[in-house]
Amino acid sequence: MVAIDEDATAVRAARRRGVDARGAHWPQFADGLFDAILFARSLHHVDDLRASVAHAVRQLHPGGRLLVEDFDFAAADAATAMWLHGVASGLVAAGALIARRSFVAVLLGRKAPLRAWQHDHHDVHSDKAIRRVLAATGLPLQEARTEYLFRYLEPTAKGVQERVRRAEAKLIAAGAIVPLGRRFVLG
Repeated sequence: MVAIDEDATAVRAARRRGVDARGAHWPQFADGLFDAILFARSLHHVDDLRASVAHAVRQLHPGGRLLVEDFDFAAADAATAMWLHGVASGLVAAGALIARRSFVAVLLGRKAPLRAWQHDHHDVHSDKAIRRVLAATGLPLQEARTEYLFRYLEPTAKGVQERVRRAEAKLIAAGAIVPLGRRFVLG
């Protein structure tokens, strides 16, 4: 397993946990072929989506898988943004969440959570663009919608994020909020 990130702090943190982490920029990174390549909440940020996916496919062993965990920012509605705002507000008030220099801090600083969401996520590749590029490879594509908002929370107490994820999943199942998470498996 090899992890790459442009952020030197993230690379050092991964190395401290025993991960073979390297400072690199995708799609310039190449170090042999892999059984699987995972884009974890990052593909929406790459400069050239088509080149990044094509490079990933070339870096796979025959029969390998490209895994994408991302989100559909455009699908957010007022109820979903308000739910995240409410959860974050409650966790901050309880001292279970620190919201410095993050999207959650921006969200909490605004009276209209959906507008804060739309403003902060305007300059990323859409879910539709990611799906279109993945499908264009001609490889089998599986996809699912799932919870995602819990990932914005960096709680101070153990287990809080998982409890929020379960609550988010229940609300999605009930139709009360929109599932913003997207998972794609290519190959």
